[in-house]
Amino acid sequence: IRTEQLAGQSYFPTAVEEDQFSAIGNAVHSYFAALPSMRGLDDTGKERVAERCLNAFSVSGSFAPSVIVATGNRFIDWVESKFPEAKWLTEIPVTAARAAGGKWNGTLDLVLELSNGTFVIIDHKSVPMRRQYCEAKAATYAGQLEAYKEMLHTDETPVAATWIHFPLAGVAVEFA
Repeated sequence: IRTEQLAGQSYFPTAVEEDQFSAIGNAVHSYFAALPSMRGLDDTGKERVAERCLNAFSVSGSFAPSVIVATGNRFIDWVESKFPEAKWLTEIPVTAARAAGGKWNGTLDLVLELSNGTFVIIDHKSVPMRRQYCEAKAATYAGQLEAYKEMLHTDETPVAATWIHFPLAGVAVEFA
């Protein structure tokens, strides 16, 4: 496991109830799924999209849409610096045979296709989380990332890396 803190501050909405965390996570996740399609928008346009995401999950007012935009912008910067010229593929449905028998069915949040023909899997965990807890929480998802790798390997898709990304905290955790 290797942890990286992304630039900027961590965002944790303190004025919300814990039972709203899932809805906040869904709103943030929806925004991140739309990132590639918003490349041409300025921050004002992105804020309108963020506000629609917050409204769709009834958590408007939990924090400013500009917070989601800032987390998205820093993620884009991180991806572009770490994986330059990667092609973004979001919300990829995958069905594959399991090595242990049966089938895998899942949706990959983000797959980056690198220029060398390999792929990077990034799974967003969008619920509010403080930075100091991200690495331990990411470890609980190691099995999920292994399943995603197995799904892609059955199609002989070379996976170069797998990451868990916590958008609001601004932390990315890589699994070898």
